[in-house]
Amino acid sequence: MKYLVATEVGGVMEQPHYTYTNIQWIEANNKKEAREKYNKKNNCSYYYGRVIGNEVTGRRIYDEETQHNSFC
Repeated sequence: MKYLVATEVGGVMEQPHYTYTNIQWIEANNKKEAREKYNKKNNCSYYYGRVIGNEVTGRRIYDEETQHNSFC
């Protein structure tokens, strides 16, 4: 399945709300694998990837328990 993964930025005093950048489709068997592939591909070391959807649902992060304030 393809997962929509983006870098989640924010959650610090200077930027308390979260934004999502560098959105990419990642082919993986599950969300965890998709995040790992994304982080490795993009050399993430401070801000990391977050799954924000999949090929069936599209962008569906607002359906999750944790809601964030904005998208980029």
